[in-house]
Amino acid sequence: MKSFCLLLLILTIFLIDLTESNNLYQQKFDNEKDQATINLIDGEMTEGSCFQYLQCENENEKKLKQFKVNENTKILTNDAKIMQKHKSNEIEWFEIYFVITMEIFYFPINVNEIFPNLLVFYVSNTKIKMLNYENFKDMKKLLELTLSYNQIEEINEDTFDDLQELKILDLRGNKLKILNSRTFNNISNLKVLSLQENEISSIMGQFGNLKNLSTLDLYENQLVSIPSNIFENLSNLQFLDLSKNKLTNLPNEIFEKISNLKYLELYRNQLQTLDENIFKNNHKLDGIDLSFNKITKLSFKIFEEKIILYYVNLERNLCTNLLLGEYLYDDNVNPLTDEDKNKLKNELEKNCS
Repeated sequence: MKSFCLLLLILTIFLIDLTESNNLYQQKFDNEKDQATINLIDGEMTEGSCFQYLQCENENEKKLKQFKVNENTKILTNDAKIMQKHKSNEIEWFEIYFVITMEIFYFPINVNEIFPNLLVFYVSNTKIKMLNYENFKDMKKLLELTLSYNQIEEINEDTFDDLQELKILDLRGNKLKILNSRTFNNISNLKVLSLQENEISSIMGQFGNLKNLSTLDLYENQLVSIPSNIFENLSNLQFLDLSKNKLTNLPNEIFEKISNLKYLELYRNQLQTLDENIFKNNHKLDGIDLSFNKITKLSFKIFEEKIILYYVNLERNLCTNLLLGEYLYDDNVNPLTDEDKNKLKNELEKNCS
């Protein structure tokens, strides 16, 4: 008999008043990395309909028992228990735990039928490998989708097409290798996209219609190079993390169209130099981290036109000493002074020209 280790899958349902749904995506619920989890917040089940703990428990246990991973297999559950009631920023929800004793290899196929007003959907630490359109079909009210620390290797281009109100998409900790940026083209309201801790070595196309995106996180992937036009439609991007990749150089015009960029993380790559005009249109840039690269040549002109600059971190490069990184890194508290900038200029002219 084939043996396998059963995982405990904890399904948590948070119930919230739909009138506060616009603030919902700001609420973060952290999952443990070693615990398979599905969390739901459904706008249909308000405090009014579930005022008594027992009533709420019974209603949601019935809903959960309708979950199917395919046409013939239902998710196995034990009894539901309401643990506590929460209140934050005038939002109230009930936290309900369901224990599920089976491994999850496929997405439940009928989530939207059971929870038609789904606002937040978390699926973490499962063995799901592929995503397609049917997984999120008609979830038109969804604001936040977290799919972290699964085994996702492939995402079809049309997977997220119905998620027109989505604000946060978290795909960290999966096994994505090739990213087709067109996958995100129809979620134009997206503000945060996290792709950190994957295995992405290639990005195809541009991040197209993401005009509201403010945060893009590609930390700890396998990127060696990036197309020069990949960010050109991200007009509201403020935070970009490309650290812990294998980048050896960056196209001169790569940041040209993202004029609202404030923070850029490039530490722990293999960069050797940067063109002196690479940040010429990034007048709002507050901080740059270039530490732990292989920079041997760097012009002060890169930073010269930045009126307000809070930090520049260049430590552990081939042409700079440790002190340079230390006195220019000010924890984002105060802008660099003219004295700081003069030190930076002198150091670069001395060692990196």
